[in-house]
Amino acid sequence: MKSVCCDALGTLIDISAITTQLEQQYPGQGIRIADLWRTKQVDYSRLRALGGQYKPFGKITQDALEATFLELRIVYSPHDLDTAMGQYLSGVAFPDARNFLDALKIPWSILTNGDRNFIQPILSNAGIDCPETHLLTSDQVETFKVDKGMYELTWSWAQECGTSLKSDVIFISANQWDAIAASWFGFTSCWINRTGQSPEKLGASPLFEVSSMSEIGTAAWISTCDRSYRYRIRTRPRLRGCTRTSHRTHHLNNHALGAWEQDFASPVAPLHLRFHHHCAISDPGSCNCHETAISILGISWRCSRGIFRD
Repeated sequence: MKSVCCDALGTLIDISAITTQLEQQYPGQGIRIADLWRTKQVDYSRLRALGGQYKPFGKITQDALEATFLELRIVYSPHDLDTAMGQYLSGVAFPDARNFLDALKIPWSILTNGDRNFIQPILSNAGIDCPETHLLTSDQVETFKVDKGMYELTWSWAQECGTSLKSDVIFISANQWDAIAASWFGFTSCWINRTGQSPEKLGASPLFEVSSMSEIGTAAWISTCDRSYRYRIRTRPRLRGCTRTSHRTHHLNNHALGAWEQDFASPVAPLHLRFHHHCAISDPGSCNCHETAISILGISWRCSRGIFRD
């Protein structure tokens, strides 16, 4: 991959403090308020994008909150609105997101529905330092995801960074619909499914699905660039101190690869590359008796507990 683009809220930034605050302020209703607020926030942004009625995302978010209070018949004051909105500034970076960004050696950016006035303080308070030219916000094009204009922002940025193919951009989001829209646009998409949601039925799916950003492997990204590539997966035992047989099963497009070495060639459409560790011992995570290596176009990568490194 040549460049990476991430969504912000829920992907890089944990905003669960909002639900906690709402539960403290409205006991027994916090989760319900937070869920409905989020639904209206996304709905309002999509409706305004469809109708060409742009309004800054921060303002839309407050409108959605007020509509939520009205629907749930909750008495509120301007101070209540300000208090709830202020909780966005309490968001923190997910540990896996911070580690992921710190380890990247290729250009990265953020594409967010937030307008700059809304999102910059949130990122700053969370300790995410995104260069000004790499922060791509809805006010630049006055629309919202999943409008193509938003993803065009990422594509223009990626081209400026030297990326020549859309498939060389990996787009990462914890919102499944966002990752699917990125796939529609032509990016290589990765869905961070932190909460174990089921897949949507939209005629497409994110190319990769992981539960944490720490599971995103560089080798998996490279494998999606060109369907004419040949890929080799091989497993070899590390017999030092271990007498077990193979504990690894590899799944590619739902086909189990049980041989020690197997070549497979494209076309593979789409390519889903997932590694599942099946171990007989009580703590599978402590098993180091096997390792996985992937060789792609002569570049070798090793897998250690799901993380690919060169």
